[in-house]
Amino acid sequence: MEKLTPVGPEVASWVQLDPTGPVGVPTRVAHIVPRTYERFARIGGSHRVDWGGALEVLLGHTTSSTGIVGWWEGRGSDGLRGWPQPKWRPATHDRNCLLAEVDLADAASELMAIPLSRWGISSDPTLLFPADRAWFIFEEVDVLCAHVGGAAAAIESLLAAPRPPAVEVSPDDWLDLH
Repeated sequence: MEKLTPVGPEVASWVQLDPTGPVGVPTRVAHIVPRTYERFARIGGSHRVDWGGALEVLLGHTTSSTGIVGWWEGRGSDGLRGWPQPKWRPATHDRNCLLAEVDLADAASELMAIPLSRWGISSDPTLLFPADRAWFIFEEVDVLCAHVGGAAAAIESLLAAPRPPAVEVSPDDWLDLH
């Protein structure tokens, strides 16, 4: 994924998340995935989310060849040396996310090829969505899984696929915080 093209926060300006309420941290699916999607799923649940498996399924549910991938600033990084763009901060979080445009076909095979030493990144991504916004994946720092929003057909495909392990959730379901 040396083909990362850093981008500014405007590419994620469409992402509207539910307010977190009195706790002040994300505790429900709609705190990390926009409620505007038709259906939702939780993928993973082990020590590492199978991003490659999720993308193999979801690539059939987008018309875009590119997408946006993001990492929390400071998560698995050594300061993300030289990141040239401003960072995006979701309204529900107290930390910044570094965003980059990526070729989705490359991402499917390379997202697990960590570390991305060019930028000092050594962890799984935080989020990924195609340019057409057909689906949205978000892996919260304190959760051992990722959550996906998408059209009914995309979520059906995830649920039916042998990997990654997936279960249907609703936007109001609790996150499994650890």
